[in-house]
Amino acid sequence: ECRSKVLRFPGLKEVCFSGIWINNENARKIIAPKNKPIRFRILLKAKTTGTYRLRYIITFWLLNGKRAAIFENELEYANIDKDQEHETYAVLAPEVLAVGRYQISFSLFNLSNSEESAADEKSKRLDMIWKSFELYIESGESERKFSSMPDEVFTVPVQASLS
Repeated sequence: ECRSKVLRFPGLKEVCFSGIWINNENARKIIAPKNKPIRFRILLKAKTTGTYRLRYIITFWLLNGKRAAIFENELEYANIDKDQEHETYAVLAPEVLAVGRYQISFSLFNLSNSEESAADEKSKRLDMIWKSFELYIESGESERKFSSMPDEVFTVPVQASLS
């Protein structure tokens, strides 16, 4: 297991992100070809036992700060015991993102006691990792360049492999 530092906005903390893989990589900077889907593996860890209606929101930001795309799951129901891990997967179709660089944020909400909206962020957000991953979608002809990442504030453990 290795540790990767990320910028994290605290939430209710009942369940938190404990690992994120993008296309089976546990790096903060990922390069992907334009014609392939982007695959996410998300590992959560419960700090309290509970039944949760989980909403994951993955936001893709352009380097100028404008939002380029949002990925939002259907509600996922999960019974998680304290200190237990819960794993989920998501796939983004290749046509969603154009060739270019994106910063990625991950948000996690518990919608157990509400409608299916995460609009009231303060009372529902469990965890948020802000623009701590950079994705470069390449056409095959472009030069690989990454921007600087934001200062590291909090730590999320990331496992070194899928095995």
